[in-house]
Amino acid sequence: MGNGLVTCPHADHRRQRRLCQPAFHPARLDGYAPVMADQLATLTDAWRDGEPVDVMAALYGLTGRIAGHADVEARLHKEIDSVLGGRAPVVADVPDLPYTARIITETLRLYPPGWFFTRSTAVDCELVGAHLPAGTIVAYSPYPIHRLPGLDPDPGRFDPDRWQGPDGAAAEPAARGAFIPFAAGRRKCIGEDFASAEAVLALATLANRWVLCPAPGARVRPSVGATMAPRDLRMIPSAR
Repeated sequence: MGNGLVTCPHADHRRQRRLCQPAFHPARLDGYAPVMADQLATLTDAWRDGEPVDVMAALYGLTGRIAGHADVEARLHKEIDSVLGGRAPVVADVPDLPYTARIITETLRLYPPGWFFTRSTAVDCELVGAHLPAGTIVAYSPYPIHRLPGLDPDPGRFDPDRWQGPDGAAAEPAARGAFIPFAAGRRKCIGEDFASAEAVLALATLANRWVLCPAPGARVRPSVGATMAPRDLRMIPSAR
């Protein structure tokens, strides 16, 4: 990691972020999309109808969450079929795939890959009544924050529609700081928009060609290390 954007000290962070920022500008997404599609094609071209595959490295918990909810899967395929008509997705399709995007958001709420973050106070300050001298290390985790009962109804349930607003637009989090899968503040993930668009395109590409069911005996559960990812995500692909 060295003195990179994630681990550099406070004094270096602004310069490091400005150096990286152009690579994640929204205008660059169109150029990245073909690379994403090629990588997904390389991944899935080796799949065979009915043969179990370990998709953990592909889309982490997305496929596992969807496969356990037939109604979600049916709505996902309906949206993808309506928008894509069998062709490969492109960046311009992302705004037309709102349900696909809500699945991504809900999965990030329940199982944020970045599950543990730290911050260092730059000056003396106070947090919920506790005095924190400059240089104090503060740790926080999106995983329990996202599941607080006071923020969302039935927070343990997988429900993409909790992210649909009354006018059909994407709903905002229940409160500031209630949804932080990419962290928050000045060190919020610089690739948030890129990662979100990539995930929508990846899920649309996968669901456009395949239906995935859990393999017999697979016991999917979260495993934590530097990031949170599912363990034993063996699935059986069926060609659509």
